[in-house]
Amino acid sequence: MKKRIINVFAVSMLMLIFFLPILQPPQEVQAATIHAAGDLTWYDSAGYAHTTAYLMNGSKLVYCFDMNSLPASSGGTGYNNGQDFNNSSIISLLYYGYGGAGYRGSGAKTDYVKTWVALNLWKLGKTSPSQSYANTDPFIQSLYTHARKQDKPGYNITFSTSYVSSSIQGNVQQSSIIRVNGSNKSYAALNIPSGVTIHVIGGAAQKGGSIKVWGGQSFYFTALLSYNADYKTGNVNAWEQQLASILYLPNDSAYQPVLQTPSLYVDPTVKAGFTVHFFVRQKTITIIHKNKFAPGQTFETDKHLLLIGSKFNYGPKNDFISNGMQYDPVSTNHVTGTVPSNDETFTLYYKLRRTVTVNYLDSRTGKAIAPSKSYTKHQGDAYSETSPTNFKNGSYTYHYVKETGSAQSGTIGTGNVVINYYYQLPLIKIGIDKLQIYTAPAAQGLPVKVYLDKTNIYPYETNGMATSKINISLYHGNQQLATQQYSALGLPTNLQFSVPSRILQVDTHQPYTVRLENYDSHDFDVIANENSLTTDGYASSQETVGLNLTNLIHGSSFSRVVMTEITPTTPMQSFYETFHYNANSLPAVKSGYGVKSTVTLGYSNELGTDYQTAVSVPDNAVTFEAPKELQDSDLNYPINGSSVEVPMTASRSSFTAGGIYYRADTFQFPHINVERDTGYLFTDQEVSSHDSRITQSLINGYNEFYTPIWPKNHVTLPYSYPVDYCTNSMGVNQVTIKMYDALNIYAYMYGWMGSPTIKDDNIIISPVDSNNPFPDGIPKNWSSSDVAWLKLHS
Repeated sequence: MKKRIINVFAVSMLMLIFFLPILQPPQEVQAATIHAAGDLTWYDSAGYAHTTAYLMNGSKLVYCFDMNSLPASSGGTGYNNGQDFNNSSIISLLYYGYGGAGYRGSGAKTDYVKTWVALNLWKLGKTSPSQSYANTDPFIQSLYTHARKQDKPGYNITFSTSYVSSSIQGNVQQSSIIRVNGSNKSYAALNIPSGVTIHVIGGAAQKGGSIKVWGGQSFYFTALLSYNADYKTGNVNAWEQQLASILYLPNDSAYQPVLQTPSLYVDPTVKAGFTVHFFVRQKTITIIHKNKFAPGQTFETDKHLLLIGSKFNYGPKNDFISNGMQYDPVSTNHVTGTVPSNDETFTLYYKLRRTVTVNYLDSRTGKAIAPSKSYTKHQGDAYSETSPTNFKNGSYTYHYVKETGSAQSGTIGTGNVVINYYYQLPLIKIGIDKLQIYTAPAAQGLPVKVYLDKTNIYPYETNGMATSKINISLYHGNQQLATQQYSALGLPTNLQFSVPSRILQVDTHQPYTVRLENYDSHDFDVIANENSLTTDGYASSQETVGLNLTNLIHGSSFSRVVMTEITPTTPMQSFYETFHYNANSLPAVKSGYGVKSTVTLGYSNELGTDYQTAVSVPDNAVTFEAPKELQDSDLNYPINGSSVEVPMTASRSSFTAGGIYYRADTFQFPHINVERDTGYLFTDQEVSSHDSRITQSLINGYNEFYTPIWPKNHVTLPYSYPVDYCTNSMGVNQVTIKMYDALNIYAYMYGWMGSPTIKDDNIIISPVDSNNPFPDGIPKNWSSSDVAWLKLHS
């Protein structure tokens, strides 16, 4: 037998001692002496005594293998060569045995004897109760369980380096890469500082906190450029305790004793850890923006964190705004330099930008009669203005009335200078040019649009444009519903009302009137026959239109009002939206097969691109509704009560022609994919998401609705199921169309002897005589091997 070192001493027989580490193969270290602290005896359930000396190496337990009945490790007789140190079963047994880190026993020293017994019996392969009464002990059995599982900890790791520096990568400090050396079952728990982020290569990044790194992984760290602390892990090997030693007793007298202290083979505790060096890489350049005329007023302070030694160049800001005021730099010079090893501060000064504005205004309307004059000055500058008197409007020359606002000359302070020169012309001419009322749901109210025709025609000497008032009111018969008051100055060219919902009812229409009233005829010239207009307003029908597809040959259509309009010179005109719809009755189908359907919805609106003025008109949608027992078990269309609701797939187009908006929508059942060999059904969404149930190739199931292979609820075919197509609420009038149909399942996919529809069933199931499957002769295109296969599998 080969050994590196053999040292023995007399303790009544030759002894060789090995320490068993959990972390790595044993290494030779220092000599030690074994002490026997008296014999310990434990009696098993049959009363047999098991006795061993309580052995210690200093403060460390030692267990003795009795090798007399064991074969030698390399032929002949002798003691074991220590290969048990690499045996995961022995390691697990020692780890959970008496004195091990995983020991969970009572603490009695009899557990030492039991551990010794378990070691020897495990080594001999005698672990069943029939081989030793000792094996009936629960503690010994638990040790065998751990030995079988080989579940000793495996925390021992090392790192590829114990120190790494960092470098600047973009806007962070980044360390070199560190690799964890060890098995992929070993790990170290790292506590990351809050300012440091670990990046596991091929894994996730984590800022701060605890993280486990496993054998075989590599990682690196990042921190802000301003981070200024080394990250030191300390020792992060999670388990440092050594296991008990094993004492091997040789049984071959060929090994002669040497009277000296025995040598021990033991692993020192492995220390694993590293340091990452981070330090500050930046300094702050501060730019302070201040008011020249108020040095104590700081507008803004900009702090720039820059790399030491880099160049900087900062200039004043143009159009600088502070507290809503604009400032311009006193100087356009920049502050430049190289970032030093200390922080630096620079100040840039600004002066308040002010505007001198001269307005030429109509004294009645407040509107400009000529473009305003505006120019820029700064605080401390001088200015001066005078009023011109040569403005004209047709045959009229504007008369200068007064000047208001800032003084006409002076020095610019902290405020803008505004000078208003006022002039006068005649008042206005006014009339109602057009009235429109849009259809909308009764609960929302009806939008009313009023278009005014107004012209400024007042005499020069007339005043009161800002104070003269006129009411524009909405009436239902003699009931005033709303009024809006305007001055001549603020009168718009168009305005809006709303017929309130409180007087409206679904699917009704009433006349409504808009009037000009409560005005002074000396200030407002109302055009003859344009002081009022009346037109009808329609509340949305909000109806459901139902039809039976068995009676629908070429589809159908209907129209509803979406707006009425009237002018002083034209009668009331109605504008319509029209609904077109068509679908064919479903064909009869066999169970388990798909059926196609096409529903077309057409929509037109005479308002053209303005068709959504009153109501947001949604896209059309169609839902196929059928009894829920018609849904194939592979699919998961929504269930509502006793019905399955299949959202049909839309193909849309829309355009505007001749001022009319058109929309054409075609609806089909959702596309289905069929698994080739199983016949399982999958939606496009399940295919795109790689549903785990898809195990075979798919074929096109087309846009069809598939029925179950076997009818549910004990239905006997043929059977007709009521189905329908239901649209969403469509158009301005919020109309719902419901088309009723029936799905007739007239035969089975799989028939059988006695099937009521056997003449129409698709596949007939019939018993086969395995000895003579074709008594009437082999079918055409069947080979002898085909027949042999059928006989074998019948």
